[in-house]
Amino acid sequence: MPYYVIFSLLAFAGIVGNALIILVLRKHEKARTTAEIYVLNMATTDMLMLSMVPVLVTRNIMNLKWIFGDFLCRVYYLIAGLNMFNTVFILTAMSVDRYFCVSRPLRSLDWKTTRTAKIVCALLWVISTVIDLPWVIWADIGSPIPYCDTPMCLYDFPAYHGDDHFWERLSEIGVLFLSFVVPIILITGTHIGILWHIRNAAASLDRTQRSQEKVTKMVFAIVVVFVICWLPKNVAYLAQRFDWFVAPNELHIGFEMLLITNSAINPYLYTIFGQHFQRRLMGIFFPAR
Repeated sequence: MPYYVIFSLLAFAGIVGNALIILVLRKHEKARTTAEIYVLNMATTDMLMLSMVPVLVTRNIMNLKWIFGDFLCRVYYLIAGLNMFNTVFILTAMSVDRYFCVSRPLRSLDWKTTRTAKIVCALLWVISTVIDLPWVIWADIGSPIPYCDTPMCLYDFPAYHGDDHFWERLSEIGVLFLSFVVPIILITGTHIGILWHIRNAAASLDRTQRSQEKVTKMVFAIVVVFVICWLPKNVAYLAQRFDWFVAPNELHIGFEMLLITNSAINPYLYTIFGQHFQRRLMGIFFPAR
């Protein structure tokens, strides 16, 4: 099966799934929980990423030739960066939220509100955009190889003391730490704390606490899928910047397919692990009379 068919199928499945999640959460706005506020923002981020699939497919079919102009080149880097940073930052916020739900269910009620979740998400969008600005500013239409006439969408950082790739290497190290090392340490720490509290309280879990445990499993599943889909690309790009490894074009396409898979599979994880989503989806397609 041609790769662009797989891209298209993934994009279709992801757009349908995320659109349904957004529809359900918009329709039940007053009944939304803090976890659902985070899910709504992640679904929005994934929809943005999936909207770029036609651009990616066209570029790959044309052997990386970029025909969409400078503006859309910058938009692509903005959306790709937002998808990576915003997703992992929201997952970190969700993990911290889950930790306090399980470890301090009563004390956290004063500040763990939907209003707080909305403010946190707004701040995360701003932070992700600011972090992504260097790639947007230095995005350019050019060629990585001298004497090559094929225009490509690249980011072209300025040289530093004669080193043309200094900022590229530094940026890849920064990406790895900001989008993986630091968040995954925080997420791992909160999940260890969650498991410890659940294990100690397993015998006395009431219905609400069991519901929180299911939400925690959902967050964990999303984190695992995120790591599987994003880590290979970031590690390979870092190795490439230090000339340890040269990724062929087919591998770049594989990395992009993993990123699209991540955005496509998330809404189905929400539905599998979220009973609220299941009931509300059924309510849309089979409304009670």
